[in-house]
Amino acid sequence: MNKDDHSFNLNKDNRQRGDHDGIDSSALFTWKEHAYERLKVLYGLSKILSSLDNTQNAFPEVLSACSATFPFLTAVMIEKRGNDLKAMVWNAENTDEKSIDLAINNAKESYIYLTDAPASDSANLRSMSVCSEVLKNISTVKKVYTKKENFCVIPLIVDRLPAFGILQLEGSLGLTENDLEFIGAIGDLVSIALDRHHKTQFEHELRQREAMESSAKLSRSTTQVLNLEAERELRERFVSLLTHDLRTPLSAIKINSQLIERHYNNGPVVLTYATRIKASVNRADQMISNLLDANLIRSGELLPINAESFDLTSLVEKTLEELSVIHGERFILNGAGSIQGHWDIKGLRRIVENLCNNAVKYGSPTTKIIVNLYEKAENAILEVCNNGDPISEQDQKFLFQQFRRGSKKMLVKGWGIGLTLVRGVAEAHGGRVKVKSEMETGTVFTVIIPLDSRPFTVH
Repeated sequence: MNKDDHSFNLNKDNRQRGDHDGIDSSALFTWKEHAYERLKVLYGLSKILSSLDNTQNAFPEVLSACSATFPFLTAVMIEKRGNDLKAMVWNAENTDEKSIDLAINNAKESYIYLTDAPASDSANLRSMSVCSEVLKNISTVKKVYTKKENFCVIPLIVDRLPAFGILQLEGSLGLTENDLEFIGAIGDLVSIALDRHHKTQFEHELRQREAMESSAKLSRSTTQVLNLEAERELRERFVSLLTHDLRTPLSAIKINSQLIERHYNNGPVVLTYATRIKASVNRADQMISNLLDANLIRSGELLPINAESFDLTSLVEKTLEELSVIHGERFILNGAGSIQGHWDIKGLRRIVENLCNNAVKYGSPTTKIIVNLYEKAENAILEVCNNGDPISEQDQKFLFQQFRRGSKKMLVKGWGIGLTLVRGVAEAHGGRVKVKSEMETGTVFTVIIPLDSRPFTVH
């Protein structure tokens, strides 16, 4: 900043002209008794800044208004909000590059000093490349150099908080005390406008974020409600099916018990009825065991298994023979001879029965069901393949969950826990189960279990 005898002379009607130390008199003004003009400018600035939306777009209008009563040459504004540090520069039409570079460097050092910027911000700012915007509607006289450059730097401060930026204005002539007061008033208006703009922007972003979070929560809640509704319906269906299925063996037990009462003297007949009762009791017991095991799996626990040595190929062959009595000659076994290992016999029988029964229920009724059994990398691998409509990717996500059914063939009778048991038994053996379903290749369920499952046994 500089006090000297060079000043502007501007009255309310027109600018006074005259020679002054060899400088073009049309460019020289005095500011005495022209507070009225500056008040008008400040009032106009307050209106412009009250609707500030974009600093880059609004500030040229601010500087244009100021130039009516100020010998504008360059303006630099540097501000930081959050992690965003930015610098903006404007200059009059006839400003030389040397003046612009000098103004930018002075503003950078002033920002670092006045805001007590950390070392990282200081380094970033000093290395920052800043381009100046030429204000084509503003021109000024050739700059008059004095002992010091004609800069005035105002820290941007609101509510006695630390400065968040600086505003630097440079005049083409020396600045007086009145000029400094005028620039200080401009700095106050700019500080308030920028602070209000950032607060409004922050509040808008906060409301948007809250709206998005509320929408996401609502969406999640809606999904959870729909899932709970679907699960409730499946539970009700499950209870209905369980009641129906348990009634069948219980009715058989009751009827055969009544027949025994009538024919208690006939040994062979009693034995036949007793055998039927035993089979019905075993069937009801298996249903209850399946339900208890499915709930154990649902709670995240492993099923207890009793691992013993046996030939898996023989078990699969025998199980398929039993299923063929019910479903006919639907199954083809492709095996590579005997596969010896340590597993739970009942558990692996469950896997084969459930996967094959599912293939019969949901696969094509006119094609064979292929069962592949082979040994690979210390694992036994069982594949059950069937043709028919593929399982959608959406249904595959929930295929092994209890009380979840795919959208296809919902009316097919079943409890909806078969595949849950398959997964649970496989995991109890230290293995896993996966599914691949495509229109071209059909549906393939693959069970992979170690040859020796004793390390995974839960007692």
